[in-house]
Amino acid sequence: MNNKDIAQIQGWLNEVITCQGTMQHKLQRAASMYQLNETEIVADTRDVSIYSRIHVYTSGYVMRLLECIHADFPVLMKFMGEEVFNQFAKASLMWSPSTSYSLYDLGDNFIRFLESTRPPKTGTDDLQNIFLELPVEIARVERARQEVLRAQGLEGIASAELFSPEMILFAPQEIYMGRPASIKLLSSKFSLKPLFDQFNQDSPYEFPEVKPSYLAISRLNYRLQMEELEEWQYYFLSFCEEGVSLMDVVQRTAEQTGIPASTLMAELFIWLPIFVGKGFVYRVDVPELA
Repeated sequence: MNNKDIAQIQGWLNEVITCQGTMQHKLQRAASMYQLNETEIVADTRDVSIYSRIHVYTSGYVMRLLECIHADFPVLMKFMGEEVFNQFAKASLMWSPSTSYSLYDLGDNFIRFLESTRPPKTGTDDLQNIFLELPVEIARVERARQEVLRAQGLEGIASAELFSPEMILFAPQEIYMGRPASIKLLSSKFSLKPLFDQFNQDSPYEFPEVKPSYLAISRLNYRLQMEELEEWQYYFLSFCEEGVSLMDVVQRTAEQTGIPASTLMAELFIWLPIFVGKGFVYRVDVPELA
């Protein structure tokens, strides 16, 4: 068997495993593309038929993808129930079959499926509207946790110098900051942190309270953490782009929230060192003037 034969067989098997449809449709499509028939490739015995052997590969492929989705969205699976969750997960794989070399990308595909297939809101049934939005919100938080775990963080880097109270009070114009990739900021219509806390404690969960909430999902010293933020804190951290000055961030936060800049500076006298200590932001050198 030459290399061309091997590549042809590999292509045939890949098509049978990954394409959508019934077994008959899969085999017909693969035969049309690679001019190969299953009887030429797969052994047929009295105990195990050709189609049973092929089914082991096709079903095993789907089960492996489902295991990955289970691992990435455990809270959503518990909230929805495993049976319902599996129906959505399988539907997402048929809606957009995986084409990536990395199983990590399945999570993005699953969230896009939930967003794209969510029924439109009804005009009167508020409870139904909540149920339509909540699964996507939970999934976004779980995806953010996965992204934070993989992102470049501050581990292995010398601890950032804390901003001294004197500097915040008397030289805020000299403070420049950045926000590491190992923190994700999310806003939601639901108070989701209690749901995740209940899951982590393996206790019965309660339906999340419907209210605007803000989350910081971050990693510090290789440990994942999730914290609720106040609205001004969420916007402040959102504006902390690489090399931005503290004064610019305060001004943008004041414009966004309507809180006076002087009030924000008073809050930051306490909160800025805490943010640095939690790994939410870090200090960068003052840009040199040209």
